[in-house]
Formats: sequence, C-alpha cells, structure tokens
Amino acid sequence: MRKIRIRNVVALFVILVFCWGLDLSLVWGQEKVKIGALFPFSGPWARLGEDAFTGVEVARILKNEKGGIWGKQIEFVKGDAVDPKAAQTEAERLITVEKVQLIIGTYASAVSFPASAVAEKSGVVYWETGAVADKITKRGFKFLFRCLPNVSDPGYIDIPVKFFRDYAPKLGFKTSDLRVAIASENSLAGINMAEAMKKYVQEYGMKAVAYELYDKNITDLSSLILKLKNAKPDALLLQAFLNDAILFSRQSKELDFNIKMFSGVGSGHNMEDFVKAVGDAADGIATGGWPSVNMNPAYAKGLPDFLNAHRRLMKKEPQSAHTFGNYNGGWLLFNDVLPRAGSLDPENVRKAAVATDLPWGATPIGWGAKFDETGQIQRTTLFMNQWQKGKLVTIWPEQATPAGVKVILPYPTWQERAGKK
Repeated sequence: MRKIRIRNVVALFVILVFCWGLDLSLVWGQEKVKIGALFPFSGPWARLGEDAFTGVEVARILKNEKGGIWGKQIEFVKGDAVDPKAAQTEAERLITVEKVQLIIGTYASAVSFPASAVAEKSGVVYWETGAVADKITKRGFKFLFRCLPNVSDPGYIDIPVKFFRDYAPKLGFKTSDLRVAIASENSLAGINMAEAMKKYVQEYGMKAVAYELYDKNITDLSSLILKLKNAKPDALLLQAFLNDAILFSRQSKELDFNIKMFSGVGSGHNMEDFVKAVGDAADGIATGGWPSVNMNPAYAKGLPDFLNAHRRLMKKEPQSAHTFGNYNGGWLLFNDVLPRAGSLDPENVRKAAVATDLPWGATPIGWGAKFDETGQIQRTTLFMNQWQKGKLVTIWPEQATPAGVKVILPYPTWQERAGKK
C-alpha cells in the first residue's frame, strides 16, 4: 500500500508540473545548453558538411565529458542547410520553433550568408566555423562571429601564392617570370577566391596568364583544361569541390596537361575521397587551407587530444582537414567564450566574444583569437599541405611541418608518373 501511495504522489507531482507549464527537465536537473547546429547534412555539400559538423560535435562531446558549461550538458538541435533557401528556412525554424539563441555552422558560404542574416534579424548569435566568403562579415552584423580568415585577407588565399613565390627560385624561376593560371568553380566563395588569387598573384609580382571560371556542377572540364594548357602556365591555382577536383585530375592526364607547381585552394583537394579516387596522381599536389592531421603537434598542441577523441568517438580517422579546423571553432566557443558569457543570452555571448583575447598558440590549431568590429577573427593563418604517398601532410609554415618531411617539387609530369609504374 505504501508503495502505491508513493507512486500516486509522484504521478500527482508530474501532473501538477505539466499544469503549471514547467519544463520537467528543469525540475529533475536535466536542463541543457541548447544550441542550433546548421550544416549541409544532405545534398551536394553534405560530404564536407558532415566533416565540418563532426569537428564541432567532437568539441561538444569532449566539453560535456568534462562537465559541460555552467554545470549543464551541451545539446545540439540540428538543421539541414541543403541549399540557400533551406538554410534560411532551417535557421528560422531553429529560432522560432526550437527557441535557440545561438547557431553554430555552416561550412558552405552560399548557405551561411542567408542563414546568418536570419539570425541577425532575430538577435541570435551566429558562430561560423567554416564558411569563408568576404561578404559574410562585411554586412555590419552585431551577432555574427567567424573563426577563420576572410578569403581576401592575408592568411588565406595569399598562402598558396606565397608558396609559389618562395619555391619558384628552387625550380630555377625568377618570381617575376613565373606564369600562373587561375581556375575556379563559380560559387559565391569560388568567385571570391578567384578574385583574391588574381590580386595576390599580381601583388607578389607573378604573371597571371589565365583566369577561368566554370559551373560548379560541370561534368566535362576538357575545354577548360585545353584553355589552360594553351596558356602554358608554370603553376596552377585551382579552387574546386570534390567532384570537379577528381574530374580535373583525370582529364588532365588524358590531355597531358602538366605544370611545375599545383595548388588546390578549396575543399576538393583536402579530402581522403580525392586521393582514393585519383591514386598517386595526387602525390605532389599542394593544398591551401585547414592543416592536415599529419602536422607537427608541437605547433598545434590540441591535435593529439582531438585525434584520440575522434578515433574513440567516430571509430575512424578524420576524413578531411575540415574536421580539425571546425573543431577549433567549436573549442573556442565551448571552452573560452560561453564560460565567460555566463548564459546563452545573445548580448552576453556577444560581449564575451568581443572580449576574447587569446595569444598565438592558445587554441588547439595553434592560432590565437581576437575578433574585430565585424566579428572577423584575427591571429589566424591557414596552412599549406601536400599529398605524399596517399597522405596529406602539412608543409607550411615550417614549424608546423613534421620532422623529416620534404616538399615534392616539381609536380611530376604524367609521363614521369607512368615511367615509375
């Protein structure tokens, strides 16, 4: 009888809580720190959208394992930014239905741009960990913060151009004589990157001998490659997504298009899927962007913890350089900004972000962190990586390069590759 009475009391208490309109999670001490996670989980950007999300997810889980924030566990409410329209709609849903006060995302600039506008209009913090287009932080927004460099700022697109400048003499070229071809898919970020590449090539005294844009959904790059071949470049800067990066490599082989130095600029050349598709044709291709996980941990002191956690939680190795980069942005939010904010109140988070002041080397990736008046992070610079024997290895800056690693130059010709088999 006593057990029955206890059950009845508990049941009555639950009913009363519902009647009072209280959240039971608050009553039982299960309150969560609820954050919107807006990434492309389906559609054409899903492959790298998942990699980017995995980075912030690892940061979230690790923080929860250490007790969370303010003694509460962090919970993600996911939104699928499959395209710009969906990104806008999902941002609205997260804010109006899920009642989030902070959104983290988004990988692709084309979906970050409209989604962050929705957040700003609603007075919700938008924490961007991966999208790069200049326009995102050039709108005077109050609640937008980005955790990697602008495309056109020093520390991003100028990195592969500096790589060409510094290594041209080692191949017998005067920098002023180096002929550089520029090609890019025509997304918002792609055009932004292409313009920045052209600017820095000219600024650093090299010759831009070709400038070509192509549709990001293209299925045949042969005409583009022939145009580039006719320009007779010594070096190539190519901004590409995964499918066109693979297609470019295969058709370059078919058309015997050779260059001395080759740097990918976008996401396509940074992925395990790329080298799996093209094999040893990847060896010697340099890529500018996030650091590879094969870098010197003395430079990125948070790399070992990240790798161990990723292997334990995801049961596999990171599949692209984007994962560690987005982890860095998530780490900064969960371990520095939010603890100082004291709550998810957007004004509190904004003030904490503006007050961020971490020196170089303080974040897992080896950067510092300080935001300017546009919400753009400072004290950052991207990296140069290179495919070597099927692994992406960081080769610049030199202090981030693993011991014993040497840069492969020049990029082998197709005939040379065939002769090694």
